Amino acid sequence: ESSLAYTNRALQSTPNSYEFLMKKVSILDAMSRYVEAIEVCNKLMKLYPTNSEVLKLNSYIRMTAGRFYMNTDPYLLFSGVLERDPGNTEALYYTINLAFSRGMLPEALQWINYGLKRSPNDYELLKKKLGILESMKRYGAASGIAELMYKDNPTDFNKANFLELRTLAAKQFMNDMEYDSAIVALKSVLFYDHTNMSAVGYLINVYSTQKRYDDALRALDEALSYYPNDEFLLFKKAAVLEGYQRYADAAQISKQLLEAHPENRQYLTSLIEQSLAAGR
Repeated sequence: ESSLAYTNRALQSTPNSYEFLMKKVSILDAMSRYVEAIEVCNKLMKLYPTNSEVLKLNSYIRMTAGRFYMNTDPYLLFSGVLERDPGNTEALYYTINLAFSRGMLPEALQWINYGLKRSPNDYELLKKKLGILESMKRYGAASGIAELMYKDNPTDFNKANFLELRTLAAKQFMNDMEYDSAIVALKSVLFYDHTNMSAVGYLINVYSTQKRYDDALRALDEALSYYPNDEFLLFKKAAVLEGYQRYADAAQISKQLLEAHPENRQYLTSLIEQSLAAGR
């Protein structure tokens, strides 16, 4: 304890000291405080990634920690129970929760899938799977589960959760330039909520990126049938028409917007640019 306190005081003034970091690992090893020892090893590996002594110490500490915790680690104990008794639900939940709490998300997901093979409709397992997939930002798969849960129990909360995840999946597809998948996801959102403005906006952006102007206009006109004077939708339509080189039609919408909102300089600028383009 005294050696550790002395080393910590030395590290306060020289936090990246090779000598004192190595000493700290040795002291923690002697005290069997392997979680902290591994944290210091991680720091040494970042600071001295090619140092042979650091590499050797890192391997040694991890192996020693593994042997030390082998017989006391609850995760290993509960997963061992499952190997002998696959239907033990209590051991399964403990194993999943321990894996999740340690940030072992792929392992937690693996155990959930293991449980779902035996009980495909286990609501608690599905909720856990949904949460883990969301934490892993696998929004497409997460929204698939959320959709099933909404269909099974169509509450407002389940619907909102599903639509949010499906929209996040669409954004992910857009960022990855998987536009066809993004369109499918956004149409799914609009199937359940045809007035969802976020989904309408994203869908128009995807169509415009692909230069599918007729599809973009159809989506806009459908949204405008619900919100005929919506400022955002009208401005979007003018922009799509401009991209389609239908400058006169675009200018006509910008003129209407400017008349309704004469203080908005953006509408004035759009009207001028579209009118000039139409004239050319």
